[in-house]
Amino acid sequence: MAFTVSDFNDLKQLLTAHPEWQVELRNLLLKDDFLALPGLVRDLVEAQRRTDERFDALAAAIAKLTETQQRFEIRLGGFETRMDGFDKRMERFEDRLGRLQGDSLEIRYRLNAASYFGRWLRRTRVVGGNDLTARVEKQLSPDELHELLLTDLIVRGLGAYLPGQPEVWLAVEISCVVDRKDVARAVRRAALIRRAGLPGLPVVAGETATDGAETEARERGVAMLQNSAARYWDEMLAAWPI
Repeated sequence: MAFTVSDFNDLKQLLTAHPEWQVELRNLLLKDDFLALPGLVRDLVEAQRRTDERFDALAAAIAKLTETQQRFEIRLGGFETRMDGFDKRMERFEDRLGRLQGDSLEIRYRLNAASYFGRWLRRTRVVGGNDLTARVEKQLSPDELHELLLTDLIVRGLGAYLPGQPEVWLAVEISCVVDRKDVARAVRRAALIRRAGLPGLPVVAGETATDGAETEARERGVAMLQNSAARYWDEMLAAWPI
């Protein structure tokens, strides 16, 4: 018997009147996989929701980490600024300490000039600024005189082992660590003493010396005192004949 349109319309009316039959008819007409599709969709939606939640949590964690890093960088910048200030204060402190040590060493050489320079001189005398000015101001320009007065120590005496023991004037530059600049100053100021007509000789003195200062002193004929050690006196006399 053929299933007609009239029969189909009757079926629709019956299904409308009895909704529970719709489920049974659906189960008869559709395969199990298709029937499971709504559940799979729901599972997919739920999985997507959980993924979104995890993504949101991850995004929040990244944002918090970024904020923490920014705060750390700000604190690190402040720390670096404070360290820069500390380094500058330490440099100033080391400079002051170096000057104090240099001043102390200069005073020691001044007070004990006969002991330090007695190996080279007899009748050792420290030359004060007023005496130096009186002896050389007519021969030097004001700038040259000022330069000479900046010498750490000027000592005069009779050359102990020189023929006839002539008088010599030592232009002494004193530093805890003698460097090339000290050697250059000693040379420059001994030359000014000679320009004033006096037998100037360059000397550097200190506790230690750089390798560059050692080389410079030897090559330029500058005598060197390091505590109890004395060097380059003969080289100095050869370079600066009396």
